[in-house]
Amino acid sequence: MFFDFLCTDHLTSTYCQSASRGVGLEITRQLLRSASNTVFATCRSPSTAVELQKLNQSPDIKGKIHIVQLDQDDEQSISNAAKSVEQVLGTSGRIDFLINNAGIVCLFIISYLPSTKYAVKLPRKNDTPSGLNRQTFSQVMSTNILGPGLVAQAFLPFVLRPADESGRRVVINMTSGWGSLAGLTPGWYKSTTYSISKAGLNMLVSALSSFF
Repeated sequence: MFFDFLCTDHLTSTYCQSASRGVGLEITRQLLRSASNTVFATCRSPSTAVELQKLNQSPDIKGKIHIVQLDQDDEQSISNAAKSVEQVLGTSGRIDFLINNAGIVCLFIISYLPSTKYAVKLPRKNDTPSGLNRQTFSQVMSTNILGPGLVAQAFLPFVLRPADESGRRVVINMTSGWGSLAGLTPGWYKSTTYSISKAGLNMLVSALSSFF
């Protein structure tokens, strides 16, 4: 049903973030099965995104793909990606679907070595309210909330460009049931930092909806 919603008989352009693996890669693959779809597939390192690069040679691919470097933790990278997309779209092209799938889970404690500027990642078994870590918490909030906000800020002008009668303006941010204050599933508190970040992302989506 999700892909049916994205796939139409009209020419559409989709921005899909974190497209090098997992959900983002599959969304990109499914969209490119239709000749009417153009996908701007972003990832942190296009040169190492082997599966994403393979889509260009796949016989099942009928749509157009533009692979764009973007790291949502880097504001300059976001700005450069927006400029790259604008070069393809020109002055009249638009993005019909803006899909933000990027995010991180708190799997590590980020610890700085004494008297150095180097950080090490120490595996952690869980992330409970009694085991929060300042550096890790800040990184997860920055990536999972601020990152999508900055990406939306950079790419919404393309979404808001005039469209024909068949056009739809859709912004999709991938969240989680663990970010909801209602209907929480058992064990959610073992990923407290992640859950808080998704609750914040839900609020960001609500704010974007109200503002635009």
